Amino acid sequence: MFKLEVIIIVSIWIIPVIESQKYLDCTFDQGDVPCRLNPVDTSPELQTISSIPIDNPLTANVLPLSDVTSITRPTIGNNLPCQIPYKHNNSSENIYFCAQMESSSNLSSCITTDFTNQECMLGQYVMAQLDTKENFTYYIEVPGTTGPSCLTLYYYITRPNVGQIVVWCTDIVGGTTEQIGIISSVPYNGWHQAHFTFEPRVMNYYIHFDLVRLEHADQIIFIAFDEIKIVIGHCDGDIVETTTKVDQTSQTTTQEVVVTTSTAVSTQETMPPSTETSSTSTISTPVETTESFSSQTWFETTVPTTITPIVTTEQPFHAIFQCDFTTSCFGNDAFRITNGNEFNPTNLSNSSEPPEAPTSDVTSITNPTSNNEVCQLPYKPKHDDSNETTTWDMWFCYNEECPTKSGEKGACVVDQYGLISLVPSENAKIVIDSLTPNVSPRDVSGDQCLRFYYYFTVYDGADWGQQIELTIRYNNGSVQASIGTLTIDDMRENKWNIATIPFQRESSNDTLQIVFQVLLDNREENATTNRTINFGMDNIELYNYNCSYVNEQLATTTVSTQSTTITTTEPKATPPNKKEPDLGLILGLSLGIGGIFIIIITGFLIHKCKVKGRARKKSAYEYDKYFPLESPLHKRNNK
Repeated sequence: MFKLEVIIIVSIWIIPVIESQKYLDCTFDQGDVPCRLNPVDTSPELQTISSIPIDNPLTANVLPLSDVTSITRPTIGNNLPCQIPYKHNNSSENIYFCAQMESSSNLSSCITTDFTNQECMLGQYVMAQLDTKENFTYYIEVPGTTGPSCLTLYYYITRPNVGQIVVWCTDIVGGTTEQIGIISSVPYNGWHQAHFTFEPRVMNYYIHFDLVRLEHADQIIFIAFDEIKIVIGHCDGDIVETTTKVDQTSQTTTQEVVVTTSTAVSTQETMPPSTETSSTSTISTPVETTESFSSQTWFETTVPTTITPIVTTEQPFHAIFQCDFTTSCFGNDAFRITNGNEFNPTNLSNSSEPPEAPTSDVTSITNPTSNNEVCQLPYKPKHDDSNETTTWDMWFCYNEECPTKSGEKGACVVDQYGLISLVPSENAKIVIDSLTPNVSPRDVSGDQCLRFYYYFTVYDGADWGQQIELTIRYNNGSVQASIGTLTIDDMRENKWNIATIPFQRESSNDTLQIVFQVLLDNREENATTNRTINFGMDNIELYNYNCSYVNEQLATTTVSTQSTTITTTEPKATPPNKKEPDLGLILGLSLGIGGIFIIIITGFLIHKCKVKGRARKKSAYEYDKYFPLESPLHKRNNK
C-alpha cells in the first residue's frame, strides 16, 4: 500500500512534466515565448514581424507579408479560410499571404473560399536579412527528449537559388554535431514546410540553423521561420541521412527507418500508402472538367491543435515536387513558357477553328475571376461581327476573359504554362528532368505518383500519332522503364486534361524522360498534315506515395473541382467582443483551483504515510533496516 501511494504521488508531479517535454512548439506569436532563436557569434537578432504592407501589387514581394497561421486559421469576417494562392486586384502575381496595401487603411486580408475579401487573424514570424557575403547562425535549446524525433518547420526564402538553410542537432556539452537536413529549393513565393527525422543521443540538445547566402546572389535576400515544432517519433517513412562530426572529423552514415503508422482522415481511419508494387502502370484520367491544383497542401501541419486543408493527418501530406511554370522549374529550360494569349483565335466567324494550343493556363480557369466567380466551362465565343457563336466549345479564357455563373464576363487572372511545339519537319522532342524534391533531406524512392495537366493539338479529331511517352531512366541511364503513354484517346476535348501516373523509383538519382512525338511521317509533304502540333504541361506534382493513396487524400481535400480550399480544425475566429467570456481568466482559475486540489491531496497522502510509518516502527522493514543479518526476510532468502 505504501508503494502504491508513493507511485501516485510521483505520478501526479511527473506525468505533466513528461507530457510537456514531448515536443517543441515555437509559433513566435508571443515573441520569444516559449522559445527563442538565439544568435551565434556576430549574427544579429532576428526580427519579429506580424505583417508587411504592399506598396505596389504589380511587383513580386521579396519577404513574407504575413505569418503562417494567418493563412490557415479562419478569417475574422466570415470564419472561412483564405484561398491560397490568389491575386490582388488585377495583378498577375500570385499572393500566398494575407496582404495589406500601404496606401489603404484596411487591415491585412485575403480572398476566402466564398471569393470575398476578409480580414485575417494575424500572428508573428521571425526573419533575417542577408546582404553580400553574410551568413548567420541561430539555435534553439530543446530539453528532455531523446530517441527518434520529427522536426517540422515553415520557412521562406526570397527567391530560388539564392540561399539555403542547413539544420544541425548539437549536444549541449559540445561533443557531437549531427546534420539533420538542408533546405534550398523554392517552388513558389510563399511559406513552405519541411520535415526531418533525426535521433538526438542526449537528453538536452540544441537545434542550429545556418542561414547561408549563396555566392551568386546579387541582391539582399530574406529568410524567415514560423511554426517550428519537434514531435517524438519518426516523420512519415523517412530514410535518414546524417553527417556526424566527432572531434572535428567528419564521417557520413546512412540509416534507413521503417515506420508503420495510421493516418486519420476526418473522423475515419485509413491505412498508409501501400508498399506493394504492380507489374503494370496505368494512367488515370478523371471525368471532371477541371480539378483543383493542390498547392494548398504545403500548409499542412501535425500537432494537437492541427491546422490542415480539410485532412487532419498524423504526418504531413504534400507533394515533394511542384511546378506551375511561374518560373522555369521543370525540364531544364526545354519548355517555352507562355500565358497562351498568342493562340487566341482572331476574327471569329463560321469558318474559325478552335485554338491550336491553350489560350490560358490551368489556374486561370480554376481560380476566381475579377468578379470572384470561376469560369463557366465550356462556352461558345461570339463572332466578332454578330451575336452568333462558334460551333465548337471553348475550354480556356479567351482574350483573358470568360463567362461566369452570374452571366457576366469576368477578367481571368492569367498565369503561365510550359509549351513544346513540333513543326511539320519534327517528329519528337525529348525532355529530361531529375524531379529533385523541393524539400527533402532523404533519398526519395519506392512508390511515387506523378500528377500533371497536359494538352496536345488534335485537328478535326485526326489521329497523327500524337502522344506523350513517359519513361524512368534508372541511375546510370543505361536501363529505362516506360511508366505511361498518353495518346489521342486520352485527349478528351480541346482542353486541359489531368494525368495521374504511378511508378517505382529505385533512388533519387533516377530521372524522368518525356518524349513529345508525332508518329506520322512526312507531314510537311501533305497540305492537310503540314501543321504544327503543340504540347502543353502545367501544375506538375510528385508525391512520395502510391497514387491510390494520393487520390484518396486529394479527394478529401478538394471541396469542388473549381476552387482551392483550406479548412482548419481550430475553433471559428470571431472579432473581439467584450461580452465574450475571458478564456485566459477561466484557464487561469481552472489551473489555480486544480493546483490547490493537487496540493491538498498530496499533503494528505504524505501525512497518511508518516502516520503509518510511526505505527510500524517494529515492522519487518524497520527490523531489516537496523539488523539486516538477523531480519526474517534475510533468513528466509538465505535458507
